[in-house]
Amino acid sequence: MTQATPSKFEYDVVEPVVYDGTWYRSRNEAKWAAFFDLVKWDVAYEEVRTGIWWPDFTFSGPSDRKIFAEVKPINLEAGWPDDSSKVIMQEKLILKMRDALQRGLCDEAILLPKTATNFRWEGHGVIGLRLFPEPREERSGFARDWEHLNLRILKDGSYEYDAKDAPPMARDMDWFEKRNAHSGRFSRAGTKEVKALWAQANARVLSLPVVPEAPTEVTPSPAP
Repeated sequence: MTQATPSKFEYDVVEPVVYDGTWYRSRNEAKWAAFFDLVKWDVAYEEVRTGIWWPDFTFSGPSDRKIFAEVKPINLEAGWPDDSSKVIMQEKLILKMRDALQRGLCDEAILLPKTATNFRWEGHGVIGLRLFPEPREERSGFARDWEHLNLRILKDGSYEYDAKDAPPMARDMDWFEKRNAHSGRFSRAGTKEVKALWAQANARVLSLPVVPEAPTEVTPSPAP
């Protein structure tokens, strides 16, 4: 039997590390933890289980929207993921995420890649992809299920999660009035700023030694 060629996703080496007292199952997860520290978001690592999905991070966005985040070593720099997207489909991650959304366990489910980077629009710093609650029939390919996720900068210079403020194709005029009332409250971070934040996060984690098992003073989540 001919053996299938591994995807780019499967070539990635998982390196568990300890960052800021927490044992992370991969260095990439630790980098995102460092990124969250830099933008001052209060996130929890492997805190919630849905029964079929164990999100890597959970946190609250604007208006107390609950966000579930999954970290995967995919690359967004060249556009939509290629080989990695096949692995995501094989793992049925989309089904797990939509199950959590449909059951009301979270308000948004997002995918965090290898690095926060620019995606599609020049000048817009993108940190990941957000899953549509339902596939967009008017789109094709990867864009049928996902949309870009930006980083907001508030007037005081702090960072905020770019929450989905209303369902797709909303026609609720009350919502539109509220949105217009808040126009100018924030802007979206540019590519250079997001990449600078990521460079700082990477620097905090890059030289950490590999820790195959959680130290006795660190209580890891049980293996899935």
